[in-house]
This record gives sequence, structure tokens and C-alpha cells, in this order.
Amino acid sequence: MKAGGFSLSPSGGFFLPPLSFTATAGEYLISIKHRNHLGIITANPVVLSATPTLLDFVSNANLVEGGANAMAVIGGGFTMISGDTNEDGQILNDDTNSVLGASGTSGYNNEDLDMDGQTLNRDLNIVRTNIGLGQRF
Repeated sequence: MKAGGFSLSPSGGFFLPPLSFTATAGEYLISIKHRNHLGIITANPVVLSATPTLLDFVSNANLVEGGANAMAVIGGGFTMISGDTNEDGQILNDDTNSVLGASGTSGYNNEDLDMDGQTLNRDLNIVRTNIGLGQRF
């Protein structure tokens, strides 16, 4: 997942919406995990078949277990909650300490919470805003 919500294929190329994959037809709980965000999972099983299925998490938080409490609101749309630098499903003091320790660095790392390629005070503000939150599954 890249800033702006774009997904990467395993080879590093961009998946353009819609994201597609092959699965046996049936009902599935769909989960999404990103390196420094709290994971989300659908509130109910989703029927997957040869017919495309649209899941718009940006405009409908009720699709997600925990609803709006499991999502952040940015720019009028729902998004995954950032701040879980150690990927343990919770945003706690150790995540804050991790961002502080990486402050001033650049590159692809878990402490770059706004995914701009740099770890700065903006990232510290994100983890402090979301401290105490945990994923719902």
C-alpha cells in the first residue's frame, strides 16, 4: 500500500483499482493489513465469485468490524488508523518511542506514519493522536 491508497503488486508494479485476485467462490472475511496501520476486517462474510465484488471502505465504515471506531477520518473519507510501528495490533508508548528514535531519518520504514519518506514531528503527532487504539480482530 502506498500513500494515496494505491496497492503494489508482488513485483512492485501498481495495481490500479480495482484490486483483483483469484479465489475459490465462497464467503470470506476480507482483512487488510499495512506495515504501520491497525488492520481491518470485514464485519460480515463477503461473497466472492466470478462476478466482481466492490468493497468501498473509504465511504462506508460499516463494512468494517467496529465500524467508524475502527477507522480514521481524513479528507472526508475513512482510512486505516496509522501508528502501529511494531505491528502488534496496538498503538502504545513503544510505538511513540520507536518514532522518536527514528526522528530525522528518511526512507521506507515503519516509523514513517504519513508515508512521505521521512520520519518527522508529523509522524510523532500521528502516533500520539492514536495512542491507546488497537485493531478489532
